[in-house]
Amino acid sequence: KGEYILFDKTASSALVKGIVFPCPSEKSKGILICATTHGNTFIGPNAREQWSKEDTSVTPEGMEEIMAGARKLIPNLPMGASITGFAGLRAVSDTGDFILGPGKVPGFFNAAGIQSPGLTAAPAIAEVIAEALGEQAQLVKKKNWKGSLPKKKMFSQMTDAEKKEAIAANPLYGRVICRCETVTEGEIVDAIHEPVGAVTLDGVKRRTRAGMGRCQDGFCGPRVVQILARE
Repeated sequence: KGEYILFDKTASSALVKGIVFPCPSEKSKGILICATTHGNTFIGPNAREQWSKEDTSVTPEGMEEIMAGARKLIPNLPMGASITGFAGLRAVSDTGDFILGPGKVPGFFNAAGIQSPGLTAAPAIAEVIAEALGEQAQLVKKKNWKGSLPKKKMFSQMTDAEKKEAIAANPLYGRVICRCETVTEGEIVDAIHEPVGAVTLDGVKRRTRAGMGRCQDGFCGPRVVQILARE
């Protein structure tokens, strides 16, 4: 299990703009300080042996361990700007490597034991699995395959002119639901109704960032639930 502490965007100027690694240990890359793609910063993770596949709780001991490790890199951590702590479980294989490809059961494919740098390796992992799936199922690519859905610009990243145009096209874009991340009702409704749309509070959060700000959905959570129920 690896525990983390996430900081508000206001702390980014006092921390780092990239990733700062310590020396790794035998079982972990160490407690690092890392900037996220959306302007936050986190510290962690630690590495604790974990026997329950359901326990993603954080512990006071784990938080102290993370802070002590991160202070070796940046002594004056702005802990007053921390907004949440969370934990993730890493599936560690006994092979020392990723486990990829067809399993023993027909139609079952492994993409397991993915440790760091799993996110960086994700596109290559997808190619390996797609190739193996294609060979077993004899798949043929569609002639009209588009490759991906069109990427929409977040309201918070639009220019004033683009915001005005979006609100004119859909007045729901003029109502901000998540104040911390400036997420509008229009974006939430779109996320609910797009292909494989969001049907849960967590689904909306992952697609729009509503609830990921400083208040951790204390303000917008009930409003998002209302929109989900209505839609």
